Amino acid sequence: MNGQPRRKGAPFANPCPADAPVRRYRMAAIETEIVANRAGWRDPQGRIYVLVEDVEATRSGEREIEPLVIRANSGDCLEVELTNLMPAHLDEDDFQMFTPSDMVGLHMHQVKFDMGSDGGMNGFNYENGSHSPEEVMMMVEAINAAGGAFEAGDGLGETGSRVELTLTPHSRLGVMGAQTMQQVYWVDPVLDDEGYDRTVGTVFFHDHMSAASWQQHGLYGMLVAEPAGSRWRDPQTGEMYGTRADGGPTSYRADILTANGGDSYREFALALADFAPLYDGDRPVNPPIQKEEDLPWAIGHEDEPRPEAISASDPGTMLINYRQEPLPLRVGQPGPGGWQQKGGEAGEMAQAFSSVIHGDPSTPLLRAYGGDRVMLRLIGAAHEEQHVFGVFGQKWLREPDHPDSGYVAAQQIGLSENFTADLGEVATSYEEVTDYLYGSLPTDDLWSGMWGLLRVYRDAQPDLLPLPNRSTREVQGWRGRRPPVCPPGAPKRRYTVHAILAQGNLPDDRLTYNAAFDLYDPDAILFVKDEHLEDLRAGRRAPEPRCCERQPGSASRCS
Repeated sequence: MNGQPRRKGAPFANPCPADAPVRRYRMAAIETEIVANRAGWRDPQGRIYVLVEDVEATRSGEREIEPLVIRANSGDCLEVELTNLMPAHLDEDDFQMFTPSDMVGLHMHQVKFDMGSDGGMNGFNYENGSHSPEEVMMMVEAINAAGGAFEAGDGLGETGSRVELTLTPHSRLGVMGAQTMQQVYWVDPVLDDEGYDRTVGTVFFHDHMSAASWQQHGLYGMLVAEPAGSRWRDPQTGEMYGTRADGGPTSYRADILTANGGDSYREFALALADFAPLYDGDRPVNPPIQKEEDLPWAIGHEDEPRPEAISASDPGTMLINYRQEPLPLRVGQPGPGGWQQKGGEAGEMAQAFSSVIHGDPSTPLLRAYGGDRVMLRLIGAAHEEQHVFGVFGQKWLREPDHPDSGYVAAQQIGLSENFTADLGEVATSYEEVTDYLYGSLPTDDLWSGMWGLLRVYRDAQPDLLPLPNRSTREVQGWRGRRPPVCPPGAPKRRYTVHAILAQGNLPDDRLTYNAAFDLYDPDAILFVKDEHLEDLRAGRRAPEPRCCERQPGSASRCS
């Protein structure tokens, strides 16, 4: 279509223009244990993508495990190698049946590619993936046991010449039987009529061979298309990304230094996942054997394991970048009869998100300075549920490059979906540190630990470089003391609010929603201002949602 000759990864239609800059990544698919929180909940059969030079450091724990995020500038031609270093099967556990996993692929959304780089099994690309070392060695052994492979050009009859196959270690990784495939993608610009390139943005990639078995184990990643001419660096060390032979180093967090410098921004790539098959010690967390229990438990589990071929019972738990911070682990603790609520402030749900009391969550801490432009890149990584992502106190355009698309403060995201939240210049308060809670906002998701903190500093920090378009002054940072809730001198207003039951307080002992159709709730709970309580009980005032009016910049105390 573009006149380019065929190449590895593009046997029919080379997607890359002749003058496209070439960027190479060498990736591996590995099995490694994933520890998701400080309580040690883990997936012993975690499956992840990683750059080849990070394989050993990732397996040993020297490098923190995170979803693989690769970057390219808009217009780049990507050459990606994928080597399979995983076992040939998933062992049976409390969540899943024994599953062959002898081949892994790489299927990338949105960018341009030949079908030979689709990463699946479609049409004439029968096996567009890499076999596991175990599978390769088994096939070679079977071929040699049958007399060897047929020699090229000598026919396939029983009398044809045969040659015995000899295994040698992988030329770069030294692993016997490891197989590598190469794929080619063009990160094509997305131009408007004036030539402005909004890029393809956030791109999801995953396996297409056995996604139903191992995607919830972590086999997914992200490509981010950055503005042409940009450079990327580690925001803590200043090390430039993309300088190694394997395309690394890389991380979910990066400073994107644009060509003109003035548009530079902090970037954080977040992968939301559910059905994560975690274990607490040797006990599975929410295995697929749920049963109804009496309140207050509601849900219990059978004693006999019932692993599934395909996760159909909403098993496991939820993660952000392979990490989580379940609220029960913050407000509860083990006791003689099982888990018990902690005493004092540590056990209060009102303090569940407090870093002063509980420390920072295990999920990624997103760090920036006041005035920095912050860009969040999100993917729905696994596996079935819909999530609703938001950042308290922040908003973004629904379409980041369309100023009339309208602002939102929460956005739904499901499996394989993606979006970019450009928060613009984030603000700090008068305090040295301002924390904004981010995460998936439904109660189940927060309870399961799908939340974290965006921390914005007023003053310079020794381990956070300033962006070239911002400057900070060096002063002592926040030391963990509890900051005041309201600015000094703010006008104050007091409210007294009662929480009451409909029974014993409302006429007819129920909250009526629609008298014409006799719709009511006898078990309703209401918040009522102190000055309205007497009239409400006497029937002189209709029930209504509590509304406490206040002026912007004022402070209020509610008791």
